[in-house]
Amino acid sequence: DADEAVGRKVTAPTLVVWAGRDDMEELYGDPVAVWRGWSTSVEGGARIDSGHHIAEEAPAELADVLVEFLRRVQEKKTSS
Repeated sequence: DADEAVGRKVTAPTLVVWAGRDDMEELYGDPVAVWRGWSTSVEGGARIDSGHHIAEEAPAELADVLVEFLRRVQEKKTSS
């Protein structure tokens, strides 16, 4: 709350990942849109078909999303 009050945002590349069978979207709407308010660099989002514990329920899909995100961030960094 203190950071938001003074306009501070996350400046690191941000990937938003959420569980499709959880209530995140029902409670907050589009998670990527929410994070765009908190981060200056939302690099993408992924809705993964799992319950609340994504790492345990869909580890391969989560790993794929993370590896692709890190690859994109690295490529963007080296091409700048």
